[in-house]
Amino acid sequence: MSRRVPGTGRAWVVVAAILVVPAAALGAWAAAAAVPDPTQAGARVAPVVAPVTSAERRPTATVSLEVRRAAGLVAASPTSGTVTATAPVGAVLDDGAEVVRIDDRPLRAMVAAAPLWRSLGPGDQGEDVRRLQDLLVATGHLTATPDGRFGASTARAVTAFARESGAPRGVTTFDPAWVVWVGPEPLRVESVEAPVGAQVGPGGPLLTGPAVASAVAVAEPQGGLGPELGAEAELLVGPVTVPYAVGSGAVTDPAAVAALVTALAPATAGTGRVQASAAVPVLSVPASAVVTGDGGAVCVYPDERSAPVAVTVVGGGASTVQLDPAAGVTAVLVDPGAVDGLAPCG
Repeated sequence: MSRRVPGTGRAWVVVAAILVVPAAALGAWAAAAAVPDPTQAGARVAPVVAPVTSAERRPTATVSLEVRRAAGLVAASPTSGTVTATAPVGAVLDDGAEVVRIDDRPLRAMVAAAPLWRSLGPGDQGEDVRRLQDLLVATGHLTATPDGRFGASTARAVTAFARESGAPRGVTTFDPAWVVWVGPEPLRVESVEAPVGAQVGPGGPLLTGPAVASAVAVAEPQGGLGPELGAEAELLVGPVTVPYAVGSGAVTDPAAVAALVTALAPATAGTGRVQASAAVPVLSVPASAVVTGDGGAVCVYPDERSAPVAVTVVGGGASTVQLDPAAGVTAVLVDPGAVDGLAPCG
């Protein structure tokens, strides 16, 4: 007679259930493991191709500037004798102002682009006659409009001027020894070269004016400014823009020098910018599209299937790069670093 052990059947059911649950779970894990995890599978991103845009660039470089000064104009004696009086330091000599007395005869200032080089009398014509007439108008001796012709009105004006200069009465011929040429602008006396008592001869120095700005030196970067600026460029200092010949190292045109001196004042040195006279065309691409290969080659890829195109970078910044238009590309692969299998640059 057999005995059934109480609970045996239930115990096997429980054991069987315990064994079945892990097996089901394992199958579920295996099934789940077979499904790719998009956060870990590194799904391939489609290459991004962007169009190349045309732009303009004005190459610019920073330069150092320094004002160069030349010795001031020297007012020379037109005659010989003993200096008996002289204009003091600081005096401003305009047309007709007394510059010096030689043998007690006054010599007056003549402001003009050039000195007189001959005696002038009735019937003479020329630019020197016009300069004489300008002097006579400035001193109040002539009311007629200067025309470069020595006529009756000019003769009367010369007679009056001569009388005030200690010449004999009735003189109608103008003697260049009556005046001292002080340059194209009124002259401020910086120093007296021939003090009272000095003996002077024709051409001897009487007075010297202040040193004048003769040029503005331009210190270009080592190696020069580069061909992209062209031979003729512009120099900018504040609001002032003047022409600049690349490679010359200086601005010497008097009007340009004067403008730069004013822009730099009160300093006599500073910085400026040299820029191309006209903008030049460039191609603009995302900075990420430009690849540097072995040996320093620089390339872009028109797309993920094309060979690299060598380019020349001429400018740009952190987000975009400017290329020489000679590259001829119309589109570029924006993310070549994320694309496998590209041909190497260079």
